[in-house]
Amino acid sequence: SFNPDFDLRNDYVTKSMIVVPMKDREGQILGVLQLINAMDETATVGIFPKSVEDLVMSLASQAAVAIRNAKLIVDIKGLFEALIRYSASAIDARSPHTAGHSRRVAAYSWAIALAINKETTGPFAGVFFTPDQIEELLYAAWLHDIGKIGVPEHILDKENRLSDEAMETIVNRFEAIKAIRLNRVWRKRPAGKTSATGSSAPEGGDDRADDGRSQETDRVEQELEADLRLIQRVNRSNFLSGEDLADLEVIGSKTYESLAGNITPYISEREMRHLSVRKGNLTAEEYETIQTHVELTHNIVKNIPFTNTLKNVPLFSATHHELLDGTGYPWGLKGEEIPIQSRILSVVDIFDALTAADRPYRRAISAEESAKILKAEAKAGRLDEDVVNLFLDNELYKT
Repeated sequence: SFNPDFDLRNDYVTKSMIVVPMKDREGQILGVLQLINAMDETATVGIFPKSVEDLVMSLASQAAVAIRNAKLIVDIKGLFEALIRYSASAIDARSPHTAGHSRRVAAYSWAIALAINKETTGPFAGVFFTPDQIEELLYAAWLHDIGKIGVPEHILDKENRLSDEAMETIVNRFEAIKAIRLNRVWRKRPAGKTSATGSSAPEGGDDRADDGRSQETDRVEQELEADLRLIQRVNRSNFLSGEDLADLEVIGSKTYESLAGNITPYISEREMRHLSVRKGNLTAEEYETIQTHVELTHNIVKNIPFTNTLKNVPLFSATHHELLDGTGYPWGLKGEEIPIQSRILSVVDIFDALTAADRPYRRAISAEESAKILKAEAKAGRLDEDVVNLFLDNELYKT
């Protein structure tokens, strides 16, 4: 039935009306197309002729197709965004130490882009991110670590310099060394026993020999315990001092003769290589493996059929470890070769890595300590100082 409310509110008189449902091909009604008060050439209101009715029905059908297509685009975009987010989250979730990293990097990047858009003076006065460019940055942030799918978990999750199994092997080896060395101490010919010439040691010689052997066993046990304690402490540390390295090298130079008569080092060459890393817990080879994740990211992301407005996502996501002085990776870009989007990702990626409470290779540090590190890196010409200052001065990390 006709509702006169519109006419009453707008001082209007409805005399004729045609209402046609807009249906998609599945018969679902998406809306209606309504025409009111048909007019002839003299502007006289009359009824709608049959020809207009047919035309309106055709328009309604085309409108339904357009609406349906627009809705499909929105749905596909939503599905694509969800796929990107969940893919990134799945990569992060491979390790409990990186869970949530991509989400935080995306949030920080979004906050910086919006803050830059508000700048009317200073270094960012002429920089403005369109909605499409912000979306492009966010996709790059979500996908920047997807290449870690190719990094072995034992490297990604490495907490100490040596694995638990490797340390257990060393502990067992030291137990064997102790048993061998103590056995040889007690197998020495005790003083006071008759020699091959028939002479004998002075009275009380056996007691003195036992005391000597006891002191020797104490010395052996204390030496091995001290060596093992040093190895265990170094294994858990994130920084190896020069003094500890020197002590470690002394242990590494020690050998023992096995029961089979083989001369074997206390620490194997591989164990020594892992333990003697000066900073962090990754060997040079393992660090190179970690670095390959950006090239893997590029190879994966460049094969995603992005629209033209998102064409730079592969570049931005793969260059978040490039540094302004050219010492970054994978391509050693420098200065203006690095897009502003990549510079933003570099800053927030480092910040989150420093402050994350769940990284296996070191303790989390405060935002204040992280700020000092970021500023130092910027002063050294590695990070974009303007991005660093904007991020820290506005406390965008609290986003």
